[in-house]
Amino acid sequence: MSARQQYVSKKRMMLIFIGLIMVLAVLGGRLFYVQVWRGAEYEAMASENRAVEDKVAAERGTIYDRNMNELAISTAAQSLYADPGMLDKNEQTDKAIQIITSCLQKDEQTVRKLLQSNENFVYIERQIEPELAARIDKQIKDEKIKGLSFLPESKRYYPYKTLASHVLGICGVDNNGLEGIEFYYDKLIGGTPGEIVSEKDGRGTVLPQSTHSYVPPVEGKDIVLTIDSTIQYIVEEELDKVFTDQKAEKAVAIVMDPQTGEILAMASRPTFDPNNYESVPAASRRNPAISDVYEPGSTMKACIAAIGLEEGLFNPNSHIYCPGFIDVGDKTITCLHSKAHGDQTYAQLVENSCNVGFVQVGQEIGLDCFYSYMDKFCFGRSSGIDLPGEAEGIIIPRSSATKVDLATMSIGQANAATPLQVLNTISVLANQGKMNRPHLLKSVINDKGEAEDKNYGPYEEEIISPSTAAQMMTILEGEVERGTGINAQLEGYRVAGKTGTAEKVGPTGAYLSNEYVVSFIGVAPCDNPRLACLVVVDAPKGDPCTGGDIAAPVVRNIFKKSFDYLQVPFDKQIAASKDEGGSSDMTIVPELTGMFKQEAGQKLDDKGLSAVFDGSGNMVWKQSVLEGSKAERKSSVVLYLADIEPGSGLTVVPDFTGMSIKKAASLAAGMGLTMVPEGCGRAVEQNPEAGSILGEGSRVSVSFTSD
Repeated sequence: MSARQQYVSKKRMMLIFIGLIMVLAVLGGRLFYVQVWRGAEYEAMASENRAVEDKVAAERGTIYDRNMNELAISTAAQSLYADPGMLDKNEQTDKAIQIITSCLQKDEQTVRKLLQSNENFVYIERQIEPELAARIDKQIKDEKIKGLSFLPESKRYYPYKTLASHVLGICGVDNNGLEGIEFYYDKLIGGTPGEIVSEKDGRGTVLPQSTHSYVPPVEGKDIVLTIDSTIQYIVEEELDKVFTDQKAEKAVAIVMDPQTGEILAMASRPTFDPNNYESVPAASRRNPAISDVYEPGSTMKACIAAIGLEEGLFNPNSHIYCPGFIDVGDKTITCLHSKAHGDQTYAQLVENSCNVGFVQVGQEIGLDCFYSYMDKFCFGRSSGIDLPGEAEGIIIPRSSATKVDLATMSIGQANAATPLQVLNTISVLANQGKMNRPHLLKSVINDKGEAEDKNYGPYEEEIISPSTAAQMMTILEGEVERGTGINAQLEGYRVAGKTGTAEKVGPTGAYLSNEYVVSFIGVAPCDNPRLACLVVVDAPKGDPCTGGDIAAPVVRNIFKKSFDYLQVPFDKQIAASKDEGGSSDMTIVPELTGMFKQEAGQKLDDKGLSAVFDGSGNMVWKQSVLEGSKAERKSSVVLYLADIEPGSGLTVVPDFTGMSIKKAASLAAGMGLTMVPEGCGRAVEQNPEAGSILGEGSRVSVSFTSD
């Protein structure tokens, strides 16, 4: 090699060496930059990239009723999950599919798709019962299948099933509240989830000797509701009867303590089981007691009457004349069947539920005053109850309201309210004019296991004066004693209340033909109100279709059974009379028609009444005082007898006059007769006439009219 070639070769080597030095310098600089200058930052980023947070579900708190009965609890459950990457794609997958489909009745294609996914974690089935989970787990282990495992979870369970379901609401599979109390108090009951932080590789495998941290979950609080499960059961039992018997579209009942605002029971029909809520449509899970609105009809008249008294426009003895109709603008408003009530006192106005009279009361009150009280009574705004989905109701805007609107609003039409808003009205009257916030949360159990009561103050110190409230309670008691609410009478207790029968509004906003929403609001005992109750029946099929005939008896039965349970004493005057060795002055006459002489006489004797028999026969075909009427104890009831002996194959035709079709048909059947009805409404004529003796199974024609 020549000297020149050696020189060139050395030069090339020098350049290569310098180049290598420069590359190494750059790499060293970069390495220094990454490892030293920003080493701590990149180390944190790498650690964060490897770190995986796994949530640890918190135990959900228990929901109790006021007597510490468990209404909602959390139970142990197992959720089956898979890591598809750990499964052998052929034999192991097929075995896993066979186990899952046979034990969980799942679709094979759906399971195969899950097990062949690219995810490293997929749920197969959530919240499996422990017994079934144990059986599946044994098969997995016997087959030595990797990639299938169980994750412990808790599942919400409602021991009483459908009881108070619309109040309690539901929980989803992730243990979060979705409806009702479960949703409203989710943060309180649900607690705070914990977490496990660990370092995993790309396949989700925990790295050995990696960093771990654990934040324990905070368990949810136990809460106590104002609900009394016994009263709730009573309410639901009675609601089931009227809902089924009347073939209604919906039915609602609420029981409240008017002196505190505590909701003791709230139920709706149709109902659902929150343990299996996905099996019913979402509409059945709505709580119509607070979310649905309806025209309250005549129950609204209790509020209107109270305003008239409070403003000094009327007193209980004021006189109002009803000719049967009244013209307001271009509209003519009539009373039921255009009946003219004539001259009547303010108290009788309520008892008669006189539309014409209440239009006159509304005109005296005036629009400005009317709207002021609507706001005070919480119509058109939320009551603030601790449940989600409360509707505010529908009120005609003041700016567009006319005299005609005032007239229709005064008889409970045009405006719409929730059942809770309507019940609130009579609760104000029973609570000396003060309004309490309706509520369901009674107390929260603290960490020491002690109940910390939740206090609720009144919205306003006073909606109406105590004197007005007292006058209205007396007037509403008269409504039950002598008016349209007579079917709410309860022996031994003074009951105040108001019936409501409103035409039902259809989807287009027009009134539906022959469809009604019937209701009754009541309070008892009048001297020391313990319970306020509302029953609303939507589109009942009974006849007659009125709040007094359909809803009032339901409220009476709820009061009776609840007072027996609560051991509420009889009215003070009745109790004092008993202490003196006497008895109450009044009693309710039982149904005696169709009974034989001896049984009927004993029934009257049990009620403190005496029987006067008319005729030489043995079977009662008519009684001088109708069933359900009040009569003074020791007074007499005339029983008209027909000459019929037991087992003779004969029966007597009773007097059907004034009865509804349902009542007449029931009585006829009980006496072995077949009734052939004509028309609708109340019975006015019959053939054969009352007192006739016929063979059992004979037909009796009865004419009914709604005039």
